[in-house]
Amino acid sequence: MEERKQFKKDDLYNMLREVSMNLLQPVSAVLIGGMAMMYHGAKQSTKDIDLVFQRKEDIIHFIETIKKMGFKRMDELSEDYLDLKAHGIYFSEEGHMLDLFCVFVLDGFQVNDDMVARSKHIHIDGNLTLSALSPMDIFLFKSITMRDSDLLDMAYLAPMVKDWKPFRKEIDTFRYDHLLLSRCWNRLQDLGEEFQIKVPELSWMQDVGEMATAKNLIMASIQTGPKEKKCLFEGLDEHEVDLIENAIVVLESEGVILYRGDKIVLK
Repeated sequence: MEERKQFKKDDLYNMLREVSMNLLQPVSAVLIGGMAMMYHGAKQSTKDIDLVFQRKEDIIHFIETIKKMGFKRMDELSEDYLDLKAHGIYFSEEGHMLDLFCVFVLDGFQVNDDMVARSKHIHIDGNLTLSALSPMDIFLFKSITMRDSDLLDMAYLAPMVKDWKPFRKEIDTFRYDHLLLSRCWNRLQDLGEEFQIKVPELSWMQDVGEMATAKNLIMASIQTGPKEKKCLFEGLDEHEVDLIENAIVVLESEGVILYRGDKIVLK
């Protein structure tokens, strides 16, 4: 895939205004990525616009409109963009990129009513009602993605968050999704190691974060076939071995895995 162009806020705003003027019915969407950061002064340019629609009829009409304007669907995507599980990614001849999502990103991150209430309204002419996620909610979104630039974005956003209490509440919404929770926990560790930034009042998350990471490691290991338990311990220290042992017990009690002889398999 070709390198994406970088665009300033005004250029992207004007493009969205043109789309809004072409919409034949009211549509609501929330900015969740780089352009949302621009509206909080945390970024000067971005490669794409990440938009989440909370109603299926809104995203359908939006796509119908941009296709009439000449936007085309992008089918060749890099692994990190496939990981986001977008409803569709569209591009214009000028290089504008629209990453469009319906309700969920990554099958587990949902832009809920509380996030919309915290978002910043953006005035735009036409039929598009637009807002930008709060810095804390953008931070949360970027903590579960795997794009290289997202960790740096988190470093820019963290000092802008004045109240971290809602962060814990939002993490609780995917407490039982070991993949997303593992990603979030490890991203927060990376943020501390690379930028010396610690999210306050997150000591509670260590146990659940480490357990989620251990579960994720086990599940990834047995996706390709049964594994002996000892194979899961290779290269791990004593604490990590204990985590894997405990995670095996939990996954077995949850009915996710079982033993077949001396090997662990998906149930």
